[in-house]
Amino acid sequence: VVIIIECTDNITYSIPIMLTIMTAKLVGDTFNKGLYDLHLELQGIPYLEEDEDLDFQSRTSRLKTTSVMSTHPVVFSELE
Repeated sequence: VVIIIECTDNITYSIPIMLTIMTAKLVGDTFNKGLYDLHLELQGIPYLEEDEDLDFQSRTSRLKTTSVMSTHPVVFSELE
């Protein structure tokens, strides 16, 4: 969008252009994979798919403090 506005030197149509590009991306992502995903597939490069059924809340809700903290934390004295 910014490149198109810079080329035309007209900010009047920035909102309609942004809405058009966002709509086109949403519609494209609904029916197809992303462009980079397709290129990786064509070149045979392996990659991991994201788990769609797991979101950030469900992953962090099972996380406990004891799994990320030490039982004996190191404490530094304050410098004066």
